[in-house]
Amino acid sequence: MNIQLAQIPDEELKQAQARRVQVDNSVKLIFNIFRRNWPLVLLFMLIGGTIGWFSRTAVPYVGKFEILVEPANSSGSSDPAELLDQSRRTDSGMDYPTQIQILKSPVMLSAIAERLAVDFPSTSKDSLVMSLRKNLSAQRLQGGVSRFEQTKIISVSYAGRSRREVLQVLEATADVYLEYSLTERQNNILSGVSFIDNQLPNVQQKITDIQTKQQNLQRQYQLIDPSQKGQELFLMNNQLKAQMNDVQSSIKEYKGILANLSNQVGLSVDEVLILIQQRKDSEFQSDLQSLQDLQLQLKEIENLMTVQSARFSQDSPMITTLQEKHLFLSNLIEEKKQTILSKYNLGIANDSNILSLQNETSDDLIAQMLNTQTQIEVLESRYQSLAANQQQVEQELLAITKVIKEYNELQRQLILTTNTLNQLTLERERLNVAGAQQIQPWQLISPPDIISHNLDGSPIESGISDKKLIAGVLGGLLLSMLLAALLERMKNTYKKEADLLLNFNLPILGKIPLPNLNADEGLGLGVGVKEITNNEIDSGIINDPQALEAAKALYTEIYFKSKDATINALAICALEPGDGQAFVTANLAKVVAEAGKKVLIVDTNFAQPAIHKYFSVDNQKGLKELLTYSLKADSLIQQTEFNQNLWVLPTGSTIDSGNINLSSNQFKELMDSLAEKYDLVLYNAPMFLESSDVSFLTSNTNGILMIVRLKSTSQTLVRQAFKKIQSFNLPILGFVATYL
Repeated sequence: MNIQLAQIPDEELKQAQARRVQVDNSVKLIFNIFRRNWPLVLLFMLIGGTIGWFSRTAVPYVGKFEILVEPANSSGSSDPAELLDQSRRTDSGMDYPTQIQILKSPVMLSAIAERLAVDFPSTSKDSLVMSLRKNLSAQRLQGGVSRFEQTKIISVSYAGRSRREVLQVLEATADVYLEYSLTERQNNILSGVSFIDNQLPNVQQKITDIQTKQQNLQRQYQLIDPSQKGQELFLMNNQLKAQMNDVQSSIKEYKGILANLSNQVGLSVDEVLILIQQRKDSEFQSDLQSLQDLQLQLKEIENLMTVQSARFSQDSPMITTLQEKHLFLSNLIEEKKQTILSKYNLGIANDSNILSLQNETSDDLIAQMLNTQTQIEVLESRYQSLAANQQQVEQELLAITKVIKEYNELQRQLILTTNTLNQLTLERERLNVAGAQQIQPWQLISPPDIISHNLDGSPIESGISDKKLIAGVLGGLLLSMLLAALLERMKNTYKKEADLLLNFNLPILGKIPLPNLNADEGLGLGVGVKEITNNEIDSGIINDPQALEAAKALYTEIYFKSKDATINALAICALEPGDGQAFVTANLAKVVAEAGKKVLIVDTNFAQPAIHKYFSVDNQKGLKELLTYSLKADSLIQQTEFNQNLWVLPTGSTIDSGNINLSSNQFKELMDSLAEKYDLVLYNAPMFLESSDVSFLTSNTNGILMIVRLKSTSQTLVRQAFKKIQSFNLPILGFVATYL
């Protein structure tokens, strides 16, 4: 089975790594502070340890006793009070925090002080209460680390100056606590009895009210047991429904028989009833008889036509004569039928068979139809009677159901209330028995005893002195670290290059020593540099082996850290005049040129131009004139005598530098053309925080080399510069540390 691991976004990984690096850097920074100021830290630790050692006190006498405040096994107890006292049952549980606060309350301490006043007559009650509040403690005894291992024991301890004092206080405290438990028990019992006495009349009245409601229901509906009456009505309702189903089946069966007879006779039931009724009329009988005589004659002709058609053809005179007679009789019969129907207004259809010729068989079938119709009417009458009875029973059943529900609810309430009455009555009897007993609920399982001293009176070894000593040492350590951090903050400089890395998490690309000569700011070095004229050079400065070796290491760092990217323009920046910005620029350019690269130094530090002095080039014309008069750069760029690969574009000196704009498109185009012509262009930038154009200059390069002079450059300025770099998103490769 393949399991696909969740992919963590690169941004989250970077953030996590940054947080981890920040924590590591913070730890390293604290360690560096400790390492640089270890004598101060050691001194304060010794002072703190000494104070802790001499502030230790003698071990006081400490005693304790233990009280079992709940029964160890309440299920097996035979004490009625234990069965009734809800605050002491294991299933309800005691509120130990509240109980301990009660034991340490002013009322309880005052009661203990009153008892101790006899043993300590020279001590006031207020002093005793104050001593008890300070030195008396009570806590629940813990059997283990889990909350399920808490015991039912309260441990009470007291610390005093003498064995006698401790024992007397503990004995008085134990007596007061035991008496308090007995008093609480009696009060609880009396409260329980009083509560039950108040509840009994209400419960009894409730039982009476419920019984009265039951009797009213029985009287209203004239029944003894509503459930039994409901069962009877339910059975009766089912029986009536069964009888109705049987009658309905019989009706359906008789209706089928009647339909069959009606088909055989050719008359409906209504027509049969009309025929039977009209037969009682003699005139109707006479007309019907004459009609039936005609129907008999027609039938005889039809029989004769059947016989003669076998002998003669249809065109024979005999057959023709018979057909004419048949037609005549048929018309005569129809006229007779219409006459009878009109005369007697029978209200039946013209095509009815009521006036047709009837035989004896038809009369028998008609008699059967009448008998069947009578049976159907009897069954329907019975069905209606059964339906009426069933509906009445169903209504009674619906009504009795509500009565049963109400009666059962009253019965349930009656049972519950009766049980409550029985329990209250039994509880009252038990409380009365328990109140007559003087059994203390709490049990003293460990009498007052001294626990902090041996039997011979010598103190047991205590860790209090060691704790005070450790606290003093740690306090001295903390105070010394805070003082050391404050001192370093006041100095506001970086002692080691590692501090730069820890504060900003940027690489330290190089560490270059500055020449240790007399003071002159003409070379951009500040304190410690010999004065040099514009056309001379001190080979000891530009060719210092140690500085050149450091510059080679700087170039190596830049090369390998950026070998995947093209680096052809760098800005060398500084924050203060004495940081050695021009010195680092000159040495780095010299090293890169000696490596065979075509290097150009562009001096943009108009306030303190110094690059021309390192390479003995003319500074009469330079970048100022190029930007002011739009001259060609090739006419102003000067090749140095040290290396054919090293070129310099000085600042120039014919006009005021305040009119020079390094943020112009002209200067940007110049930078682009120089980057294409030379392998590496180094810009000796103006002071980073003093020039507004330095941001435009550095943003058009491949990176910034920020010069920081150890033990000299202000930390505040470095933070301001770093904040500006982050705010403008300027490219920075790292720091270059300089030192004397």
